[in-house]
Amino acid sequence: MVTMRRNTQEGEGEAFSEAGSVFGVGERAGYDSAINDKALDAAITNLASNIIENLLDRPWRSYILGFEEGKIIIAGGKSQNINNGDIFKVIKEGKKVKNLQTNMMISLPGKQVAKIRTVISVGDTPETEVTLCDIVEGDLSPFISSKDFSQLYIQEH
Repeated sequence: MVTMRRNTQEGEGEAFSEAGSVFGVGERAGYDSAINDKALDAAITNLASNIIENLLDRPWRSYILGFEEGKIIIAGGKSQNINNGDIFKVIKEGKKVKNLQTNMMISLPGKQVAKIRTVISVGDTPETEVTLCDIVEGDLSPFISSKDFSQLYIQEH
């Protein structure tokens, strides 16, 4: 059996080989390196499946890319089902703390600082799509003046 771990995700895989003989007639089992490869392949497949399922459980989020001509620019567009008039929450990330049991950093829940409404999406591929938005509630002026949006993310309303 092979067990693989990636952060909190785990995948396991097993593979078997059988050989036998009766009264000295039949196959004899030797070391089969293909067994390791089969177990490793099964573990990788299981791990990938677990990671994908975990990602699908997370809420959708996007990020502010900039501010131009009075519009907030966020990543994403029509391919992510963003439509004109959609309302999104702007969340300031929570403080990061270290869990002394696991020695891992944990983000505390964030705080809503604004709401934005989508105006128009542009771009012709999922990688180049952006959406222009108006601020409808809250104050983003400290982030706009510093041009630093790294602590903010966009979440469905």
